[in-house]
Amino acid sequence: MKKILFVTVFLITLNAYSQKNAFVINSDIAIVNTTEKNIEQGDNNTTKQKRFTLNNRLGYLFAKKNLEFGITAGYSSSVDNINFSSFSSDDGERRFVTIQGGAYIRKYFPINNKFTFQLIADYQKSKDYIENNGVSDGTDIQTNSLFLIPGFVYFLSKKIALTIHIASLGYSIEVDKSDISNDTQKNEFHFLTGTSNINIGIAFYL
Repeated sequence: MKKILFVTVFLITLNAYSQKNAFVINSDIAIVNTTEKNIEQGDNNTTKQKRFTLNNRLGYLFAKKNLEFGITAGYSSSVDNINFSSFSSDDGERRFVTIQGGAYIRKYFPINNKFTFQLIADYQKSKDYIENNGVSDGTDIQTNSLFLIPGFVYFLSKKIALTIHIASLGYSIEVDKSDISNDTQKNEFHFLTGTSNINIGIAFYL
């Protein structure tokens, strides 16, 4: 009897999700600060990194299928401040800026009328810019990538929700072109977890 009651309650809860077709505007951010210190004898190098990432999505939700299709645009900035030992005058700043755009598909897996799991298939084409102490190093980096991004959505109201992405799994092809060295291509599989890969955002369903 308890099992039947549990299944009944679960099905009622599952069917309580009642989102309608809607345009979706979704922005999420990630801010990471890290410090790395070399403790080798006679070495006192310290690297401090500050990274800011902003992702924007514009899509359309087909509520009956729990599927959303759309386009995406993003910006990422990372600054490495390198402080060498007191015997060196080579302290410096290295800045990475990434501009990206692409398309995505988001699948919703509703639990109730407030909470749903999500899985995003995300294609991105990006371009990186690198500066050393304010001067471009002449490197042209372009990347094509495809990622699966799990997470969840919590609806604050019928039209506003919090979104959290908790990890990512994907594949990327990076082509580096440089004025001072040979061009290179790097193919990579990625499995990214941890606090540095958590993105928190807000979504509007209009």
